[in-house]
Amino acid sequence: MPHGNDGAAPSRLLLVSNRLPVTIRNEAGADLEITRSTGGLATALARPHADRDSLWIGWPGAAFRSVATRQRLERLLRDDYRCVPVFLGARDIQHYYDGVSNRALWPLLHFFQTQMRYDDAEWEIYVQVNQRFCEAIMREARGDEIIWVHDYHLFLLPAMLRTHLPGARIGFFLHTPFPPPELLRIFPCRDALLQGVLGAEVTGKQTLG
Repeated sequence: MPHGNDGAAPSRLLLVSNRLPVTIRNEAGADLEITRSTGGLATALARPHADRDSLWIGWPGAAFRSVATRQRLERLLRDDYRCVPVFLGARDIQHYYDGVSNRALWPLLHFFQTQMRYDDAEWEIYVQVNQRFCEAIMREARGDEIIWVHDYHLFLLPAMLRTHLPGARIGFFLHTPFPPPELLRIFPCRDALLQGVLGAEVTGKQTLG
């Protein structure tokens, strides 16, 4: 993604991914314990997150039911880690994450089409969670930032953002190869996936090599 125009200071950066780059433990009777995650996307984007005026928006990795716990976690993540949590309930995790993301999209994107399992009810939750991410970003957007969306969990998000923030600078990176047309056509909501990605100005993907 670009770093600003005409030698100006780098634009504010909103990094958006399914998971925040932290691991949270919330054992009964103990205080919240937050540590930075290692490996994968957390490591790959650690430098731009550290070096830029940035926020990282994503799911904190568990279902937190208590309002008080959510409020405390929001403060700790923003103040100490420059992260903004998108909270998901158990049903969201079951259908958006375990369902569409892991049982439908992951096999498709890794060329295991015979293992793909698609369900209309799970897809509805996938759409709703992408919309929840969109709402979280809209609350943080000031109009001068770069919004960098990552991976197949959030295929629909760029187009949703474009609808509400038509002038936004949006990028999307897929951390797998994009499936060829003959493979993509077996996914029932393939048009929604394509339209979602096309909401971004700049797109990137992992190559087969």
